[in-house]
Amino acid sequence: MSDSGEAKTSEEESQLAEQETETREGEITNKNFKKRSLDADEDGDSKNESSRLEKKVKKATSRKLQTDFEPREENDALPLACSICKKPFMDPVVTKCNHYFCEKCALKHQTENDNCFVCKEPTLGVFNTAVEIKERIDEEREKARAMVKEVRAMLEKASTMADDARGISEKAVKMVEEIETMVEKVTTMATKAAETASMAADMVQEAEETMETAKANMAKAFAISGRKMEMIGEDDREMIGALVTAQSLRLHHRHHCKENQCTSVLVKYIQAPVHLVWSLVRRFDQPQKYKPFISRCTVNGNPEIGCLREVNVKSGLPATTSTERLEQLDDEEHILGINIIGGDHRLKNYSSILTVHPEMIDGRSGTMVIESFVVDVPQGNTKDDTCYFVESLIKCNLKSLACVSERLAAQDITNSIASFCNTSNGYREKNHTATNL
Repeated sequence: MSDSGEAKTSEEESQLAEQETETREGEITNKNFKKRSLDADEDGDSKNESSRLEKKVKKATSRKLQTDFEPREENDALPLACSICKKPFMDPVVTKCNHYFCEKCALKHQTENDNCFVCKEPTLGVFNTAVEIKERIDEEREKARAMVKEVRAMLEKASTMADDARGISEKAVKMVEEIETMVEKVTTMATKAAETASMAADMVQEAEETMETAKANMAKAFAISGRKMEMIGEDDREMIGALVTAQSLRLHHRHHCKENQCTSVLVKYIQAPVHLVWSLVRRFDQPQKYKPFISRCTVNGNPEIGCLREVNVKSGLPATTSTERLEQLDDEEHILGINIIGGDHRLKNYSSILTVHPEMIDGRSGTMVIESFVVDVPQGNTKDDTCYFVESLIKCNLKSLACVSERLAAQDITNSIASFCNTSNGYREKNHTATNL
């Protein structure tokens, strides 16, 4: 009896010890669970807006990793998602029965059921951090970041290549446009060349006809040269003037006209002798003597070939100053050549040649003045507009030259008549004195 009693007592003591141990473990577990719950509540209450944003970012990253994870081998026992929410782990924990959950999901389930969600075994409220899962998640995240970085680099490279391709495409379009423009220019030049060839053929034919006419009239020209000047007919004067003009144009008035330039020739007949007209034209240092638009002229040095003159233009014209260079001055052939090289005006690369020729006008000694020019066409203007403007200026200058020359010629005639009258009166007085004696 005593032995059986002692055995029962020992068994009861062992049972009581086990119960106490279980109670203590339960209390510890409950304390841990409560502590975790309190910590979770405190954390949930204390986290601010930035923490919530970080969680959203983590969730988005983990969900993205779910699709970016590389497939594992079949014998890999570590899961990729929580068994409760079926989503990638957020703060993974592991139970004593080796089942893995999100910490939040595990704690929520623990409040409803003390058993494991998978195997239904008691968890005793023990949830340890799943280090292996975290390491794997970190590893996969690093791989994902590397992949994202590589994809970004590829996108940047693709963007650069797209920009280069776009630039090459734009250059190709410009090259095509330039080629089309060049083709148009070549076509235009070919058309102009054909027209020029046709004009040259017509000019050759006209020159041949003129040569034949000149030969036929050569004898008549020699006969005319032997007559008295007052006996020359109107037809003869026209023929001589035409021959002189054609020869002067061929020898002196030849300009190389570029595509963006225009050229023209003007002829003016003046009832004054050549020497008088040339005395006005040749004064490179005093153009204001007959040019009405010039107010002042200054020449540096002697008026010789290569010298410059600074001209001030009167108000009312689209110009204020002009810098001009003397290119030709031939007193024997009566040739004056001028280039405009600067100044405040619109006549860029202007070059003119003026020649003076003797001409019989109404039975008296006169002068034929020929002036030709070439000039750039300003942007926004046409060749016809530019020629009309320059021709208007030259016509005004030649008209003024004619007025000044004819007035001086009239003064010379008046002075000659007065001198003749004075001479005649003196001769009569001498004769009268001799008679009286």
